[in-house]
Amino acid sequence: AQEVEDGNIAAKRGQSPAVKKIGMRMVADHSKGTKELIALAKKKGFTISTSTVKPRNFDSGNFDKQYLASMQQDHEQDIKAYQKEAQSGDDPEVKAWAAKNLPTLKEHLAMVKSANHK
Repeated sequence: AQEVEDGNIAAKRGQSPAVKKIGMRMVADHSKGTKELIALAKKKGFTISTSTVKPRNFDSGNFDKQYLASMQQDHEQDIKAYQKEAQSGDDPEVKAWAAKNLPTLKEHLAMVKSANHK
């Protein structure tokens, strides 16, 4: 959910076309993943709320650098958590969801790293 909120801001306030594009991609992919996770949680008897998630306050003058750094850190952490869940999670459906979404997270990280080094 954080990647969606930050992605919306990046799509609007990004200084480079690459950051704007990454922001839009984050919104699309993470919105889909979040909807799937919310549905899976509901099926399991849990409730997930994203209503309290707000975009982070990145500095206007240094927006791209701060946004890309946060996306890199977020995705590195997400990938570790998803890999752990996909390999050794207790619930087969949650394991499958994590495994299914892992390639997208790795693709996001590659995009962010590429844009960060330009």
